[in-house]
Amino acid sequence: MKLDRLSRRGAPVSSSVYSLIDQRLETRCYCNVLLGITFVILYCRSNGVPVPLVKKKGKEMKNLKTLFAAAMLMALSAAANAIDMDSPTGTGALMVTNISIGSDGTTFDFEGSVENYGTVFATHYLQSVDGDRTRGTVTGQARAMLEDGSMVVTPHHGTFARSGSSIQIYFTDATNTGVVNFVVWDVDLLTKQVGLKYWEVKSPE
Repeated sequence: MKLDRLSRRGAPVSSSVYSLIDQRLETRCYCNVLLGITFVILYCRSNGVPVPLVKKKGKEMKNLKTLFAAAMLMALSAAANAIDMDSPTGTGALMVTNISIGSDGTTFDFEGSVENYGTVFATHYLQSVDGDRTRGTVTGQARAMLEDGSMVVTPHHGTFARSGSSIQIYFTDATNTGVVNFVVWDVDLLTKQVGLKYWEVKSPE
């Protein structure tokens, strides 16, 4: 930018200055390429992917292409397994049907309908890990009665966070059909209404 301003003002800029700038830019490009190759190699090794290093002359370009191809494959694989939190697999609406308060924790019973799972019955045990009971662990069980009369059974394991009369429950399940879901519940203790979203992270076996 400074060189452009000097040129516009008529100040002479020697060719040696441009040559020095070109050398610095070229050096920076080489550094960026080396950093990229180093990142790919470290990523491959940390994930158990063999790095096809070739030390013979005339093979450097083939080696680079192989490394970058491996990096692209891993990136595509990671993208394919990523969860789109803006697009849940299904939603549901439950009601709190019973609350049992104990000295060490609280038991909640739920009932309602969930998309793709029909009528769901669930029991969760919430146990706090802090003095003000705003966060803790969740364990439970659920039974889903499908429209065809079959039943889906799954345990629940996760955590919860409470803010006032609202509880957010986060857990994963492991259904008897082989499906694994990540599930989020929003529980309103005053209205006893529960909003539910889930994301399928593993398809049926």
